[in-house]
Amino acid sequence: MKPFNGEFIEALLKPDNPVPPRLTIPHDKIDRRFSVYRNNVVASLIEGLEVSFPVIRKLVGDEFFKAMAGLYVREYPPSSPLMMFYGKEMPEFLRKFPPVQHLVYLSDVAKLESELRESYHSGDPEPIDPKFFENLEPEEQLKTRLIFSPAVRVFYSEHPVASIWDANTRDGPNPKAGEEFVLIVRPDFDPYPVKINHGSYHFVKYLMEGQNIGVACEKTLFQSEEFHFDLPELFRLLLTTNSISNVVSNDEIG
Repeated sequence: MKPFNGEFIEALLKPDNPVPPRLTIPHDKIDRRFSVYRNNVVASLIEGLEVSFPVIRKLVGDEFFKAMAGLYVREYPPSSPLMMFYGKEMPEFLRKFPPVQHLVYLSDVAKLESELRESYHSGDPEPIDPKFFENLEPEEQLKTRLIFSPAVRVFYSEHPVASIWDANTRDGPNPKAGEEFVLIVRPDFDPYPVKINHGSYHFVKYLMEGQNIGVACEKTLFQSEEFHFDLPELFRLLLTTNSISNVVSNDEIG
């Protein structure tokens, strides 16, 4: 016999499923009450998705989004009581959803919005003093390993996802076709994406993997002579957006 919880959830989210037979409600009232409850639950989940994916909603329109979200809810019921993260499968859903196959960028925009939501709910450690590196000799700087705020993310897309986000949330200019490398930062309460170049993207990835500054520079430049990045400007961005929460020298490791 299927566990009652699973049976109940399936009946809630799939209107073709019958009312669970083990509900202890007078028989003449079961169908009506359960139908009202089912509609309320589905509507609540759809509203949550509207809040989580405002750019997707704007791109496809309110009515289409509601209908699409209703299908998503039935295909991907909540698997955790932490509803602030509900919708993590939306990028995969959009990749496979036939009516939006021509909107090739939509899945990556959904992924960006998911990353922004996770960044918003991440921890908030005290950032380092922006003047920290002024007191270090150049050789010491190269040996330094950075500990990033858990809110920081790096993101790559074949499509101009940050530009699309900017155009639909902050009245930015119309996006131009092409790939984008994105750094997600959260200096205060709300995270936002910042476009960075190819070299900066790989450099930050190496730093986030635990490489010290010197090794991260070497690995980035070794990958391609075409990688260019303004190291002082990148560090200014990381420091002014409170993206670095701690530093560790090689002498302190191990």
